[in-house]
Amino acid sequence: MIKNAIEAYNMKKKLKVKFVDFWPNFNPINNTFLKVVESFFEIEYADKPDVLFYSCYGTEFLKYSCPRIFYSAENIRPDFRFCDFALTFDHLNDPRHFRWPLFRRWFNESDLTKKKNIGQIISEKKGFCSFVVSNALESEKRLNFFHELSNYKVVASGGRYANNVGGPVANKAEFIKNYYFNIAFENAEYPGYTTEKIAEPWVHGCIPIYWGDPLITDDINPNCFINVRDFSSTNEVIDYIKFVDSSSSLKEKYLSAPFFRDNKIPEHLKDEVIAAKLSEFINMCLDGLSTKAAKYWHRPYFYIRKIRGGSRLVKINLR
Repeated sequence: MIKNAIEAYNMKKKLKVKFVDFWPNFNPINNTFLKVVESFFEIEYADKPDVLFYSCYGTEFLKYSCPRIFYSAENIRPDFRFCDFALTFDHLNDPRHFRWPLFRRWFNESDLTKKKNIGQIISEKKGFCSFVVSNALESEKRLNFFHELSNYKVVASGGRYANNVGGPVANKAEFIKNYYFNIAFENAEYPGYTTEKIAEPWVHGCIPIYWGDPLITDDINPNCFINVRDFSSTNEVIDYIKFVDSSSSLKEKYLSAPFFRDNKIPEHLKDEVIAAKLSEFINMCLDGLSTKAAKYWHRPYFYIRKIRGGSRLVKINLR
């Protein structure tokens, strides 16, 4: 009887799930969300899901009346009129929300806490600084900084924008590891909005030159990157970059600094904490314990349309 009780306790809950309105090439069957909770649930991908995950790239989610969990990899706030729970970048004090910044979804704990072989990293360096951007409309500040820094030394541009390395590179990681610095600017400046931009160069042995999240040092060790916000002007930043570039010991100091202070990952970014919170949200959905704040807005043909001076409820045909 005890054995049966233990087996019953350890049984995974069945979970029918679906993903809609995510970015192109998103894999709805093999993705980070499912991997995080696969030890807690027996997961089935279904057209009639128990829980719907949706993102910010469409309105397909409005067709589903089941509980919804919103995820954003963009600088977009969750709207709890339409979702029961949300996973975003925001520092939001709401029990329906959990902060899961993109850099943590892209890279696992071992990537961000690994011990580096500084000698090997330095031996691979072939140039000063890298820059990989293809969409010239994303951030004017980033493009301007690239051109200003290029007045000091050639900045190797491996994207489609201002390419100077013979064409767009096939593998960004393999490209940027050849350079001491990497221009790692976000698309926007907003508290908590931290993407892979800062983590990717650090993981691949570069010094990130970062602009974006004003609260970045709440999560990340300020000694492992150059924070543009610490300077009063672009000229001051570039003068400091020149200073670091001229010093082998300073470059080595930055390259050897851990990504997190004392190489300890913050509690809220640990695998088990992320898994527990996402599982909690799913369980509340399955058990009918979600907030129900979005119940009315689950009706499939209604959506809030922004208008000048406010918003209004309009009926739209989504079929």
